[in-house]
Amino acid sequence: MADNQFLICDCPHCAGSIEYPAEGGGMVVPCPHCEASMSLPVPFAPETPEEEASVAPAGKSRSWTSWIIGLVAVAAAAGVFIVWPQFKPPPRPVTARPPPARTNAPPPAHTVLTNLPEGLTVSEVLMEKAPAGTLVYVVGAVKNESTRQRFGVKVELDLFDNKNTKIGVATDYQPVIEPQAEWRFRALVLDAKAASARLAALKEEQ
Repeated sequence: MADNQFLICDCPHCAGSIEYPAEGGGMVVPCPHCEASMSLPVPFAPETPEEEASVAPAGKSRSWTSWIIGLVAVAAAAGVFIVWPQFKPPPRPVTARPPPARTNAPPPAHTVLTNLPEGLTVSEVLMEKAPAGTLVYVVGAVKNESTRQRFGVKVELDLFDNKNTKIGVATDYQPVIEPQAEWRFRALVLDAKAASARLAALKEEQ
């Protein structure tokens, strides 16, 4: 479980960054940021040698086809760019939501991390169940106490069952944290046996 591949996508509603396990591709989940329903993209599987051999003779045809499809895509994108402002949907009304449910499992004993990037601090992490449905998130906050922007910040969280046995990993990602700003992360948990979590690592792009 700890070696799972994680993917990153943007929410089509609020453009927030979402990081999720590859096996979650195709699932319809609420966005951790705006809670609008969205489908997690499915990763593309690489072509097998047999598939590559079967299409090799048609290489020139595929090249022309790709060129034509590219022109059509550019034209369509230009049309959408021109027409889209006229059809922009009205903002969704803000409605009151019930407070999220917190799990009561005791956190596992662990050593507090001391090698955090300078200027970044992390709050306590908690398990949170979505108001509707069975999805669970690990939530917390990363504070940028420095005077510069921090780029590509990623939290990695170990997941534990009721016996405090590690069963997996959850992650979340933020492209930019402004100086003196706080990022409230929500890492999606797909394993139903997860009862508690702890911070395993906090990383940033150099």
